[in-house]
Amino acid sequence: MLARDTTKESTATLDTSSIRTAKEDEDINWDDISNDRLHELLINAVRMKKILELEIDLFERYLKRHDPEVLQKIDQSGTEAPKSAPRTVIQFTMASPTRSMSGSMMSGRGSPSAWSMQSSIRRGMLDPMLRRLRITIPQRMEMINNEITEVEKKLTTFRHSAEKDRNKLKAEIDEYEIRIREIREMKNRFETEIVVNGVDPLTGKIPAEKVIKFVKDWLKNMNRTIEKIRLKGATTRSMIKRAQRQIKQREELGEELRPVDFQQLRIQNQDYKKKIDDTSVFLLDVKQITARYNSKLSEHKRKMADLMSVYNGIQKEIGLNMKQADHLQSKCRITEKEITKADEQLVSLKMLMEDYEVPPILDFVELQSKLRALQKTYVNFVRRKNVLKIISNS
Repeated sequence: MLARDTTKESTATLDTSSIRTAKEDEDINWDDISNDRLHELLINAVRMKKILELEIDLFERYLKRHDPEVLQKIDQSGTEAPKSAPRTVIQFTMASPTRSMSGSMMSGRGSPSAWSMQSSIRRGMLDPMLRRLRITIPQRMEMINNEITEVEKKLTTFRHSAEKDRNKLKAEIDEYEIRIREIREMKNRFETEIVVNGVDPLTGKIPAEKVIKFVKDWLKNMNRTIEKIRLKGATTRSMIKRAQRQIKQREELGEELRPVDFQQLRIQNQDYKKKIDDTSVFLLDVKQITARYNSKLSEHKRKMADLMSVYNGIQKEIGLNMKQADHLQSKCRITEKEITKADEQLVSLKMLMEDYEVPPILDFVELQSKLRALQKTYVNFVRRKNVLKIISNS
């Protein structure tokens, strides 16, 4: 409504101000005009230009919807207009040489100034033939009102589509946030159950059975949640269909809401509140029971952890004792072998002792003398060898 009022005021002021300024421009002496007056005229011209641009935009939109062929003809005439422009420039320059010399009618490059073009346009607007062809103010108002209604319709449709897109994007963002949260929870659970607590103390590695069990449990939970979501979706779809049927029946029967309906709804709400209170009390009792059993479960878990640590220590001791027993058994086998060898040596020595005969003393003396003679010859040969080496080197 505010836009309609502003456009109405702009069209009315444009029509009246165009006639008034056109009459004033005929009485203006451009040679003796002051700077303030020029500034005022420039401001008025800029304001009129903005209003005309707004009106032209509205008219173009109106013609695009109702009569686009006329708009094409106007575009064609606009492209053909520059061909006849130099002739009008010559007429302007020939008609007022003093103004062209002073610079009020001509610009620095020889083109007609904005003031001369604007005054000629305004004089043309005052021409009775042209005024007969102009769009009247009621026609302008009707076109502007139609255009404003169309813009408002487009704006409402755009708002509805933007709201739908925003809700859709918000739902997608919520879904992505839920996925990210579930992935983080799954990652933390995997790290705590498999990477940290799932390492075998003897081998120092993660057994594959634990990983497979973890994945199977996770898949079971996911299938369970999928089934829950599927059931929830089915129930919501059935509720939507039921509500649509009720709405359709009420529209067909023409039922209207009565005070009795509100009283019935109030009674139903009270019943539901009582049920909610009862269920909340039941939930509190269940929570207390679960808290008590959780505390007992944590105590049993601590005891089990202590027993498991003791069991692991006993297993380590048993392993060490088994290793020591194997070592002792190997030592026993080695000692048994040594004992058998010693027994064999003892038997052989006993046999030698029994079969040993003492040689005569003269044979022993002869052997000793032969050994000394051989040792002397060996020493002599070594000396000769050394002498020969010295001679050969010199």
